[in-house]
Amino acid sequence: MLYTVEKDQDGVRLRTLLSRRLHCSAELLKELKRSETGVLVDGKPRFMRDPVRAGERVFVDCDRETKNADLLPDDLGIRILYEDGALLLFEKPAGIPTHPSRGHPRGTLANGAAFLFAARGEPFVFRPITRLDTDVSGAVLCAKTKYAASLLSSRIAAGQIEKTYLAVTDGAPENDAGRIEGTIRRAEGEGGIRRVFSSSADGGRYARTDYKVLARDGRGALLCVFPRTGRTHQIRVSLAAIGCPIAGDGFYGNGNTASRCMLHAYGIRFSHPLTGEEIAAVCPPEKRLAKEIQERFGIVL
Repeated sequence: MLYTVEKDQDGVRLRTLLSRRLHCSAELLKELKRSETGVLVDGKPRFMRDPVRAGERVFVDCDRETKNADLLPDDLGIRILYEDGALLLFEKPAGIPTHPSRGHPRGTLANGAAFLFAARGEPFVFRPITRLDTDVSGAVLCAKTKYAASLLSSRIAAGQIEKTYLAVTDGAPENDAGRIEGTIRRAEGEGGIRRVFSSSADGGRYARTDYKVLARDGRGALLCVFPRTGRTHQIRVSLAAIGCPIAGDGFYGNGNTASRCMLHAYGIRFSHPLTGEEIAAVCPPEKRLAKEIQERFGIVL
């Protein structure tokens, strides 16, 4: 990234310019500081405490990584919904984790994405900004560079990335629209299951989930769900808390009521971290989920 210092920034410290104007995270600043060529001003290294002058050109090497050596490529048929120089939107199928873990090094979205880029002959580093549980399908937002990751992560924390999910529930909410608020934390003695509690005095982190009922049948409902915060298992926990667990969710409901966990990350909307352009993308449900929704509710997606 190349940036020309403006008149009203004359004399500010380099660190201040990078953090406040270019929105570099503290983690990225530490990495840049350790590199002799991470930040150059008019082609020469500078200390973070040095002032910059109007008209000087600041070069920031935002992404010196070229590959993820531990990420093995797997041909999983992963599809890209959107791509540009800063970010990617992947379609994650149900049944695969988002990224590798100690006991699951292969067969993840990250491995599938690595396969796509290996086939292109391009370097790839997996930087997920949003994540989905293994049994949940839909859109996953990733950054291509550390700088884009820093900006997108800030937007996530500020609630500036809007996400829309489709959920089929066992049981239906009483109202056609509603909000579920509380704090979410692990429940003691329940093997990692999380619960919604009424106040912060109960511990945990604040969570807010809005929903709208799209259709009902005798068994449950099809909901449009809008998580306003990003907590682990938030939608699954919140809907279970109002007596409407997601169909097929064996962790918070009954795993036998559907062929899979009926939760899908359908849409995402945000402003592009570099251009400011509005990005709005839709990830249609995979065939099996779309067929079940059509058969139960008569809605074609």
